[in-house]
Amino acid sequence: MRGLTRAARQKMTGPPVFLNIGQARALLAQFHETSGCRGWQLEAVGIMRCHVHVVVGVPGDPDPETLLRDLKSYGSRKLNEHDKRPVSGTWWTESGSRRKLPHDRAVAGAVAYVRDQENPLVVWLAPRWETELRLG
Repeated sequence: MRGLTRAARQKMTGPPVFLNIGQARALLAQFHETSGCRGWQLEAVGIMRCHVHVVVGVPGDPDPETLLRDLKSYGSRKLNEHDKRPVSGTWWTESGSRRKLPHDRAVAGAVAYVRDQENPLVVWLAPRWETELRLG
């Protein structure tokens, strides 16, 4: 189970799920749709075979668990349209990181982290980051 952290393995309810490029593209499209419907600003998405990073700006101060739940829920629906459900019945491990980014420098750092992932299937950055991160 190379590439999975010990914590992720402990939360698994079945064999690991490894995404392919088609699934990654479908998830990216769904994250854009979900963000648009919710009024969120999608800043960065990195989809690897065994995990996903999403940086999103949201109005107000909602519970990060709600954002994670919505992304996973709508992402699962999209994946279920394209492929058979995993043996475990879920595409995701339980929980996941829900870190709030307190200022613009932290957001820029998170976006750069997503950009610099090794062996991504898909990486997407909001257009403003293409310039800002090159200049910063």
